[in-house]
Amino acid sequence: MNTEYFGYLAFLLLIVLVVVPISKSRQKKKRERARQRYYTTYNSQAAPAAQAGYQPYRHPVNYTVTPRSTFDIENLLKDLRLTDAPVIQRAINGFQVETSTDHRYSLFSEIKVIEQQNSYLKIYGTLRKIIPSAIEFRRRSSMVYHPQNEIDVPQINNYYSVTSEHHDLWFEILHNNEIIHRVENLKDNLEFLYINEDHMEAIVDKDYAVRPMLDLTIALHNNLRNVAGDVSSYQVEELRCYNCDDPFDPLEEECDKCGAPRPRCMICYLDLKPSDKQEVVRHPCCQIYSHKEHILAWLNKNKKCPNCHTDLSHWAKKLML
Repeated sequence: MNTEYFGYLAFLLLIVLVVVPISKSRQKKKRERARQRYYTTYNSQAAPAAQAGYQPYRHPVNYTVTPRSTFDIENLLKDLRLTDAPVIQRAINGFQVETSTDHRYSLFSEIKVIEQQNSYLKIYGTLRKIIPSAIEFRRRSSMVYHPQNEIDVPQINNYYSVTSEHHDLWFEILHNNEIIHRVENLKDNLEFLYINEDHMEAIVDKDYAVRPMLDLTIALHNNLRNVAGDVSSYQVEELRCYNCDDPFDPLEEECDKCGAPRPRCMICYLDLKPSDKQEVVRHPCCQIYSHKEHILAWLNKNKKCPNCHTDLSHWAKKLML
């Protein structure tokens, strides 16, 4: 009995000391060979909204991808002539500045530039003067739904879908040769631009596109003033928290009172006003918001949440009822 027991222990010890290390060594060599032959990367050329459902893919060893390095904050501040701004807050992935009233970009009281994980630059701006009529530029190749209120400008529509509720007002502005020229110059770099009231938000893929994007915003504002007169006299609807009804600051992403996310459609990126509530749904997985029509169009092509990638097939069936 004892002999059999000790024999069994010796057999287990042999497995632990010999077989397991050999198996681990083989697995290690296998992984090393795999790394020599292939590597995994992601499609950095796709638009941010289209990357929500991306899958990794493999390239042969003779294909090389040079990752985009972190952008040079000092050079960008110099390009924007903001090195002497009253307040400059720097971070590893971006900066935030306050501009003076006599500066070239005095339309903006604050400008914030942050590099995203996908190497795109996201630009936020707080405007000193209110633009009461929202307008959105979205790269046509990245769209997953057919927009309403699209403005027909052939020279621009080749690259972007431009939408606004005040169609007639912006139709005249967008046919201005200066605006067309500025948009065409940005066609390879601007992914998204949204202007509403005192808030501007944009996504570009290169450092040097930040300045012409800000210049485009200023040109749009100036043309709006010429067409519509004193824009400060317009009544605007205040952005408020959908959870506690507290007002939202233009640069806040979370309510400072209850911590709820900014009421923004995850698909079209438009801010959601209190009057939009009946057309908006909240995702059951991560509690973000979307226009019902837009999330249904998304789920028709991709069954996963665009934010957290949870499968929403069952929820989509409920939405269609």
